[in-house]
Amino acid sequence: MELGTRVADIELEHPIMNAAGPRCKTEEEIEVLARTPVAAVMVGSITWDARPGNQGDVYFSQSGHFSLNSLGLPNGGRTYYTEHLPTMARLAHQSGKTLWVSVAGFTPKDYVRLVLLAVRGGADVVEINLGCPNVWDEGKQKSIASFDPILTEEILARIEREITSDTPCLFAVKMSPYLNNLLPPHEKLRVSPYSTDPLLLEKMAKVIAQSKLIRVITSANTVPNAFAVRDDGTPAIQSPDVQNGVGGLAGSIVKQMGLAQVRRLVKLLPSYVDVIGVGGINSGQDVANYLEAGAKAVQIATAFADRGPEVFYQILTEFVSVKEKEAVAS
Repeated sequence: MELGTRVADIELEHPIMNAAGPRCKTEEEIEVLARTPVAAVMVGSITWDARPGNQGDVYFSQSGHFSLNSLGLPNGGRTYYTEHLPTMARLAHQSGKTLWVSVAGFTPKDYVRLVLLAVRGGADVVEINLGCPNVWDEGKQKSIASFDPILTEEILARIEREITSDTPCLFAVKMSPYLNNLLPPHEKLRVSPYSTDPLLLEKMAKVIAQSKLIRVITSANTVPNAFAVRDDGTPAIQSPDVQNGVGGLAGSIVKQMGLAQVRRLVKLLPSYVDVIGVGGINSGQDVANYLEAGAKAVQIATAFADRGPEVFYQILTEFVSVKEKEAVAS
């Protein structure tokens, strides 16, 4: 029974990774992750300047159903990661795993500087996070790069100019979910959360396919600007930094949307660009479903945030059981 998979030029023992998000920002958290059975270790997302994140109640979960977060990218910034990334890389490599680093800039220049920081810190893969919706400044939500193909093209072009042919690193892009692209072509709306373009997914896929740099797409980040209430009727997200109590929607509720976008991307992208599926993975069967949709690997965020590092043992064990049943059935 074969569990291994290949993402771009990287061989993974199995397809299960952690996603950028909670529990993977500090050296101590990476040391814990490296001891779990994740196939690769993801750090971040990291930003150029240190960020405390949004304050107040910024994470809410109904485990097994959905999560809502407006964390605001808390992390130690360039000072912390310049010092600690080499140790994180060593911890991952000592456990036989590759180190992936997710970077989130606020300008094209930020992305270039963060990519170079990650490469110099020993990253095997840099995941360029273009899709985080939960960053606010003085009551205004920062723009999301993956809803802007022109900005995405500029970011990737600037990074390409700084990367030499001997750079020992692979590059991925993490994109947003594009809900209007899940509709049949004749039913597509002229509006979407951030764009009036009903072909946004297709245009983003074309920009990424034209890049000489990108070998992997991670699909997808959270659904922007969702809202939930607690049992007492109060907003689930309550933060002085976030207007209207909105946050990024994730967890089981987005799984079917995630599967649809993975299938669409596999058809749109050239064969040398692999897709990693993210969204609603709580079990080994969920992993198998994403692989059936065309993903080469998966990343887990909400289940990891809610259930801790042991979730990777649980889901991997379940995935092995699914594969064993498939082998017997065949």
